[in-house]
Amino acid sequence: MKLKIRMVIILLGMVFTTAQATELSTTKVDVYNPKLEYGHKIFVEMNFANNQIIDAGTKAMLTDATILKAEIVYTDFPVGADLSALNNTRITKIKSIFPGLKADHIQWGMIAQTDCPTEVAARNLFHGVVITFLPSPTKGAAMREIELMIKALSGELTASIVTSETEMEYRIVPLEELWHTGDKGVTRTKYINIDEDTVHYVYKSDGPAVKKLYKTEKTIAFESDSGIFKVFKRHPEWSDMMVLCDVTGSMFPYTTQFLSWLQLDNNGSRMKQYVFFNDGDDKTHDEKVIGSTGGIYSERMSEVSKVQELCFKAMLAGSGGDGPENNLEAIIAGLEDCDDCEDIVMIADALAPVKDIELLKQIKRPIKVVLCGSAYGIHISYFELAKATGGSLHTMENDLIDLMDVNQGEEIVLGGQKYIVVGGYLIKVT
Repeated sequence: MKLKIRMVIILLGMVFTTAQATELSTTKVDVYNPKLEYGHKIFVEMNFANNQIIDAGTKAMLTDATILKAEIVYTDFPVGADLSALNNTRITKIKSIFPGLKADHIQWGMIAQTDCPTEVAARNLFHGVVITFLPSPTKGAAMREIELMIKALSGELTASIVTSETEMEYRIVPLEELWHTGDKGVTRTKYINIDEDTVHYVYKSDGPAVKKLYKTEKTIAFESDSGIFKVFKRHPEWSDMMVLCDVTGSMFPYTTQFLSWLQLDNNGSRMKQYVFFNDGDDKTHDEKVIGSTGGIYSERMSEVSKVQELCFKAMLAGSGGDGPENNLEAIIAGLEDCDDCEDIVMIADALAPVKDIELLKQIKRPIKVVLCGSAYGIHISYFELAKATGGSLHTMENDLIDLMDVNQGEEIVLGGQKYIVVGGYLIKVT
């Protein structure tokens, strides 16, 4: 049965650190089918009506990985029953199996399956926990990413888009943006891993039927209307810029977009300083000290080829290793190198927390934050950074500039999507 998301209920008392079932956002679906999911996820299957684990998934996949999100999947049976006590035991159980789920930055949620009119139907559905993570970055992965970036920047990588009517050549679209192509007919995206490559299948709804629209063979991609392009195009007034780029493992498609934008129409003339940061040059978590984590590569240059070299140097030196990043340390270092820069723009991973938010008082310039991969939420630390510095937030779709009067519990619109400020995140309201 086709998965159909019907609604998301946002409870204002949400608390991510304690993750009580009664306080979490709940997405209602007909049926949750793990086989139709994509991305880096493991599925911990539990028994119907209790917290006993049937299958803990491939636990080894989380070794040194960064856990982003955990969702409790259950059935709304008996219909309307209060199952919060049961789901709280599932939360406690899963934390005992995966201690990494106790981290403060993890986003928790609930998925309620509603197509279960009888107990027999309910028992046949998946119950348990879905854990979304970023795999541990490696030197080999960084090398493969750089190879793809070089091919993409040279125009070598393309994807053939085939429909029943036309065949056209397009640059490859990043996975996160397939949901934001503007084509409301695109209803589902799926990919499967084959060795080190990734194959994407994008489907377009055509009445009751579903047909394949196109297939791509790499996750790298950028179009002239992709996120980074759109943000900079909307703001031609930005000049003498210092652009800071997070180059940890989750960010290379967006870094490619930025480097591609630099190549077009003399856009490099709007730049003054480039800062690429990787959260510590492969230091372990225990070796990273707030304010002196390192892994920051800051230079003033005009040749685009030299900018690319600096970016690749930062990528090869380290890839993060843990979720939170040293964004503010990078800003402070960049401002020391370029106090005459006019506009300060940070290209950041929307879900990765700002590790060193305690340094916020040291930043006296407005920071414009370009959020990448915001489809699943935006970490509150970027909202705090932009608001405290008199800066702004930007997604592919739109900008949020007036932040001073936005408080906890209030709705805002960003990227064509409503969010509510709750706990540690900006949470989608749909």
